[in-house]
Amino acid sequence: MARALDFYLDLDCEVREAADGWALLSCGSVSLLLIPAPCIRQHTAVPATPAVRLTHPDARTARRRLLARGVAVSPLIRPAGTLGEFETIDPDRHRVVITQQPAVITQPPPSFVLVTAPGRPPPTAAA
Repeated sequence: MARALDFYLDLDCEVREAADGWALLSCGSVSLLLIPAPCIRQHTAVPATPAVRLTHPDARTARRRLLARGVAVSPLIRPAGTLGEFETIDPDRHRVVITQQPAVITQPPPSFVLVTAPGRPPPTAAA
């Protein structure tokens, strides 16, 4: 459990609540509950899918942080619509995909646009 908790904390998840044997994490807009699963044997193969998919503000930094701790990670790839993505396996052998999404810059639309011909003064509101 401690290895799994450290793994997700390295990905900037935060502990919201914890008690003896479990932890509720906040990973961006996703909540993740870590609990021990004694019914699953440690060496049972986990299917390639499904995967936990998390977004991170900086996938390259997250990947380097995991590599520095000795965690095996895939190369950083750039699928369409992302700034980078990589895969790894968490300490409990679950497939995890970490994706960096581009920042969305939104500006409110103007309430109106006034276009006038060059050299002409803008029209005035009728009284």
